[in-house]
Amino acid sequence: MKPVSNEASTAIENPFTDSANAKNYDLARPRYHDMPFGQLKEYLNATIDSALDVACGTGHSTVALSKICQSVSGCDSSAAMLAEAKSHSHLSFVLASAEQLSFENQCFSLVNISMGIHWVNQDIFLSEANRVLKPHGYLSVDNYGFSGRMNFQNGFDDFNKDFYKHHFPAPARGPNYPENSRLEKSGFRFVHEFNYSHVVKMTLEDFVSFLFSQSNIILAQTKIGDNLRSMIRTAYLPYFGDVPRELIFSGALKLYQKHTPFEFRIRPSIPDDNTGIRKVQVETWKNTYRGMIPDYVLDQMTVENPPRRTKSPNTALTESRRSFVAIDAQNEIIGFAVGGVPRSSEGNYESELWAIYVLKEHQGKRIGKSLFKALTQELARSYKNMILWVLEANHSSHQFYESVGGKRLSLRKPFNWEDVPVAMEIAYAWDAISPVGDDASERRNT
Repeated sequence: MKPVSNEASTAIENPFTDSANAKNYDLARPRYHDMPFGQLKEYLNATIDSALDVACGTGHSTVALSKICQSVSGCDSSAAMLAEAKSHSHLSFVLASAEQLSFENQCFSLVNISMGIHWVNQDIFLSEANRVLKPHGYLSVDNYGFSGRMNFQNGFDDFNKDFYKHHFPAPARGPNYPENSRLEKSGFRFVHEFNYSHVVKMTLEDFVSFLFSQSNIILAQTKIGDNLRSMIRTAYLPYFGDVPRELIFSGALKLYQKHTPFEFRIRPSIPDDNTGIRKVQVETWKNTYRGMIPDYVLDQMTVENPPRRTKSPNTALTESRRSFVAIDAQNEIIGFAVGGVPRSSEGNYESELWAIYVLKEHQGKRIGKSLFKALTQELARSYKNMILWVLEANHSSHQFYESVGGKRLSLRKPFNWEDVPVAMEIAYAWDAISPVGDDASERRNT
């Protein structure tokens, strides 16, 4: 892995690229992952269909994940570590870094990284994790290690703390868990923390081998040399003797969930919305209808002089009017839908969708379908069927209305601007109003 940086002044380099270190890591590290993953499974209370184990190392965590997931893939940036992992032939492993996951968008329900997030560029990794996770998928970040405590041996805890800190300072690496600001920026929210601990029996040789699987010791060996193992053995011998000792290991798994930032909400319109509705109407007409109706019609439109088909008010239309707006996180209106009784007699339908508009920069987010559903649910309370008229040249709108169940009719008529025909319209109809789209009433994208 190339050096990366989580902070401007902190270079991070993964020490687990040597084959000898990889072999020792595989043999010397305690198997612990069944504890946090068991708690995770119980908490979610659902089958995890697909998981990706990032920085999987020699596959310890991948094997444990396979017990709670239907399908698991592991990836690591170290070919040496993966060479050991591939002994688990029933699992799939890929050479890939956490910062460049070689998987398609939205293909996993869970992304896990155990004992590895401090070696990666966390901003890039979180972005990649978000990319490969399905909507509302989970990210688990797990860290585990020796607590520094030994049962039934007075003085060991203080000795180990002083000896280890003096001889084996921590190398440059990132935080063990992502900071809240990073998580929020990357589209994750904290869900739960699982804590666990257990006792591992080790002989002196087991413990020394375990220490040599740690980055602190691996890097210290390059400075101290071959005498390092003998030095550690001599220092710890009084506390181990010739028998296995009980060492306490502990860890914590933090669970995060991918979330979509607030995008829009649908609600019934109120009189105070009129200015915002007119702004959407004018802007959408000018963006959409240029080239379909004369420029002089569009150029004279303003918020004070919005689009209107006729100069004459109609009391029946006003009384039947139903309207909904889409608002963004800043409470600004970004779309609307309005309907009521038909504005003309063609087609013999009980109601009409008069208009549905969404600002250009917010199109493609299913806002139109949410507005459509909200309005048609309301119209269905009073009417059995519905018609709408759309410009014959507006092919993108044809596709939209067909996608929500509209049936194109053979009807055509002039499109009037202040009682003057300026284009041609065609009709779509719903013989039975059947709303299609997202849940719309007070809908929040979260």
